Amino acid sequence: MGLDMYLERSKKVNGLSINEIGILRDYIDWKESGNECSFMAWCGRHEAEVKTDYIDKIKNENIDFQEVGYWRKANQIHNWFVQNVQNGIDDCGRYEVSKEDLIKLRNLCEKVLNAAIFEDDYVIAYTTYEDIEVVKEREKGHDVQIVEYENGWVQVKAPGKVIVNENEIAELLPTSSGFFFGSYEYDEYYFNDLRETIDVINNVLDETDFETYTITYCSSW
Repeated sequence: MGLDMYLERSKKVNGLSINEIGILRDYIDWKESGNECSFMAWCGRHEAEVKTDYIDKIKNENIDFQEVGYWRKANQIHNWFVQNVQNGIDDCGRYEVSKEDLIKLRNLCEKVLNAAIFEDDYVIAYTTYEDIEVVKEREKGHDVQIVEYENGWVQVKAPGKVIVNENEIAELLPTSSGFFFGSYEYDEYYFNDLRETIDVINNVLDETDFETYTITYCSSW
């Protein structure tokens, strides 16, 4: 339970908005599930919203939403999307994110990181379900030491930090409260979220043809 956040990539379809593609995907999944519940009970939508003329195209071209980024309880990143992409409406909907939006967020994360001084050591211990290769890939390019120890646990040792001006950082990229939204402190986890966000955005920018594909943000809790 808690705040889960996703960036997704989907192929553009002439004549359909990103939300209409989402409704069609829900409709196809509902039909193929064999579930006897109504479409409204399945996903909270009316069947009248479904543009049935596009069903074959969606199915034949396997148009769906591919996850290209994921965060958990990174409430400062979620708040940025809500304020800058979702027009201040925090409704767990799916919203289109432009290339310019992604660059703006990446640059902001870099600016916040540059506003902090890092010293001393801190340690993050990942639970046993974290594969060490996954952790290494996630922390690639960061000044960290990664070790695997008893019972499959993975430990990351990295420089700690002292915040130069917490008010300045809070002004640039504030945390946000919510139901199981995680920590509201400007601590090592806050800054790790920023590093992860920079990596996610760089990968999306490198791997996405924005003429052909749409990037969307959605969340749930």
